[in-house]
Amino acid sequence: MMQIRSFAAVFAVFALWPLHAQAGDGVGMVKTLTGTARLTHTGVAPQPIAAGAEIAIDDVIETDAGARAIFSFADGAELVMTGKGKLVIDEYVFNPDKKTGNKAALDIFEAAFSYTGGALDKSSKPDVKLNIDYGTIGIRGTKLIGARRNGITWVYLSEGGAVLENTGGKTNLAPGYGTRIRSRADAPAPAYLWGPEEVAWLQRFVDDAETHETPAMASNMSVKELVPQESQRQDMPAVSAPASPAAPTAGGPAAESDAAPARARAADSAPAAEAPDAKAKVAARADAQTEIALTRAADTGKDVVIKDEPDGVRRITASLSAIVQLALVKITPPDFANAQLRYTAEINAEALNGVAHIEFHVLLAGGKTGYVFGRDAIDGSVTAGQGWKTVTGSFAIKPGDVAEQIKVVLVIDGKGSVLLRNLHLLHE
Repeated sequence: MMQIRSFAAVFAVFALWPLHAQAGDGVGMVKTLTGTARLTHTGVAPQPIAAGAEIAIDDVIETDAGARAIFSFADGAELVMTGKGKLVIDEYVFNPDKKTGNKAALDIFEAAFSYTGGALDKSSKPDVKLNIDYGTIGIRGTKLIGARRNGITWVYLSEGGAVLENTGGKTNLAPGYGTRIRSRADAPAPAYLWGPEEVAWLQRFVDDAETHETPAMASNMSVKELVPQESQRQDMPAVSAPASPAAPTAGGPAAESDAAPARARAADSAPAAEAPDAKAKVAARADAQTEIALTRAADTGKDVVIKDEPDGVRRITASLSAIVQLALVKITPPDFANAQLRYTAEINAEALNGVAHIEFHVLLAGGKTGYVFGRDAIDGSVTAGQGWKTVTGSFAIKPGDVAEQIKVVLVIDGKGSVLLRNLHLLHE
């Protein structure tokens, strides 16, 4: 195997090569490698790979759990792969003396990754593609990160431009925006502006192979929407539907104007057909809940307008996809250690050309994992025309973890207005 000692050497060789590279032609090198990985050249059995190794057209590189590799390419692009995954150099044509015909296609599967573009994707008509688990990313002048967690692929763009597409549709990404995608048949979600906690969450998987391989890190993420509804019901008491589904009445729905606390409503709404022991379990769990005082978060910037309306309704109008902080709780640890948090609220969408949902953003103390966000989204999203809808979500603070700050946020995928009322946060 040819050993490349410097990136400059790779680039110099490339300057002399013909426009159309062939299988086996060198296109870059393994800049650094932590952990173990294997390289398969065309027609050659897999071999252990090390830093400094050349990579070529049609090469397949497989990284093991706990590995982190950085690849440098002849045009100056850099790819980081973290955790167990596979990289295929599907196509790579680069001649610095040519203004046309240069292109690249890299297949990146399973591993977390970051990609910083080089000369190829900064050309006037770039032809650079990253094929990932559930789609293809077309890029230009790009710096992006991505990771696949529990069946959902997340992608965030910090520089340049990108288009994520598959058979279901496509989504354009601008700097500061991210999206998620569940399968090749489902279109990527509309891009929305990410907050620093979301970017930090995704970046950790790229930076730390151990973080990427720790299942607990994703236990509270939005991927909970894939949990079967029946198993979800076993984990939470039911929440009664609002008495006025179409519009708020004076003083709000009857269920909310009562003096009875949320815990009583949760217990009373348990299905009558449940076995006695199941009823007792739900009632005991509800009795153990206490409501947490919420501080209203400051209004968001120019892209989001928040207006208070009668009967305790808050109208949030977004001119583009956004994450809107609704309320926050500042905590003195260890007030919330090894605990279960739950929110309940009613939401309604008006003239919204997408979907909206509520979720948690929780900062864990001690810098252990930073912000993580959670959502129980079985029928938890709202679209225009559905009327008022009662939603609930939970967040499990695991043994050994302590919450330092809790945010309840509204995620709007699209633009339009969302109405909110009767937001409560409970601690079990």
